[in-house]
Amino acid sequence: MLTLSAIAFAVTFCTFFASGALIALALVRRKQREKHLCELNELRRLSFPILSSLAAGTLDYEPALQVLGEILPPGPERAQVVERLLFDGKSPAPIAAPLLRRLAMDFGLVEMWEGRLLCRCEPLSWRQAVSHPKSVLGRMRALHFLPRARSAERLGLVGHGHSWRLLVRALDDPHREVRTAAALSLRVIAEPQSFAALVDRLRDIALTPSACLSLRHIKAALVGFPLRQASELAESLKHSHPRVRFLAVDVVREMAERSRSAGGAVAEPVLEPVDFAPELADVFLTRLVFDENPDVRARAASVVARLDDPRATLRLVTLLDDTQWFVRLHAVRALAQPRLITLVEHVTRRLTDANWRVREAAVRVLLSFGPAGAERLLEHFLTTQDRYSLEQIAEELQRSGLLSVPPGEYRHDGDCRKAQVMELLVKLGKSNYLPAGLVSKQTISVASGFLTDKPMESI
Repeated sequence: MLTLSAIAFAVTFCTFFASGALIALALVRRKQREKHLCELNELRRLSFPILSSLAAGTLDYEPALQVLGEILPPGPERAQVVERLLFDGKSPAPIAAPLLRRLAMDFGLVEMWEGRLLCRCEPLSWRQAVSHPKSVLGRMRALHFLPRARSAERLGLVGHGHSWRLLVRALDDPHREVRTAAALSLRVIAEPQSFAALVDRLRDIALTPSACLSLRHIKAALVGFPLRQASELAESLKHSHPRVRFLAVDVVREMAERSRSAGGAVAEPVLEPVDFAPELADVFLTRLVFDENPDVRARAASVVARLDDPRATLRLVTLLDDTQWFVRLHAVRALAQPRLITLVEHVTRRLTDANWRVREAAVRVLLSFGPAGAERLLEHFLTTQDRYSLEQIAEELQRSGLLSVPPGEYRHDGDCRKAQVMELLVKLGKSNYLPAGLVSKQTISVASGFLTDKPMESI
């Protein structure tokens, strides 16, 4: 009986002791955290005016660096403090990437991030463990990838180009968050030397799909590079495996699209030799247009349409007559450029294409050619016997507003072309496409003449 009482007493004592220790630890942690926050707020108060002046350009860098060095604590904690000051979301003003990069390098942040990517985590002191619970969580086995992901992201944020090798290695990290951050940083940095490594990864994914490597991330990184880097994809465009060729041509296409967005006022700028190597253009004109893979031919159309080469026009005609409807669709859409109006006859032939998407694209391309294209479209509308083509054109004419003619000008515009179009719309049963004013006054008499006295013939 005595033994049981002693055991119960010991268990009770241990329980109270453990509870008291936990309460004491929580109080100490709270006190340390409050102290640390006070110190950090004081550092913000002293450093933010300097950082604001640096961002505004009213203070030179060297004097500012010297003053910040005197304010910030010395020792290994300095880099972590500066990281919190610059990247915790409470920065006094947006700081340009070049200035942010200089600060990160001078205060040891870049070295710290690279060490984390290499899994060289410095030991935490007792004070750091108590004051920074997030740092402790990052060292746990299940969450040890968080510092690496954050480091990869911030290396890209400051645009540190020399870290590209570590970021390429991080693409093989077992954790998706680290791979994503590394790919996005490589896209932002756009270091020319890293492009070849990314191309190799793209080819490896095409040949042997991997659970670790993400095709989406690799493509996103490649597309972020300037178009002049696309010449390094030439060998992949000639690869024997169709999937490698497809991924390569798709990357070039998206890079060209991105360069078009950066072209400013020019809607469809021609691909200049300085950005698009003649050797690469030759691959598109002599190989990819005739590739056995229809997906490759389709993706090549938009690039070929922007080449300043005499052969480009003939290759586009070839793609317009392709046996696969989606290749024809890509080719038609690629012709929506005023300089390619010479191919208006070939686009007109696609108004009677067997696929409705191709017909729709052909109508829109003709309308994009301006008055000359609209005239050709109306002429085809009045002469064709293809019911599907008529239906498609009628819908697009209504969407484009080309039928919005003031009622007072109906049959008095000197051409009668629009009047004929409207009469044909009534015959097709599309009077609801006409403007309301015309429906109330004109189409009733037209309908009575065509639908009562002369029934509509089959079209």
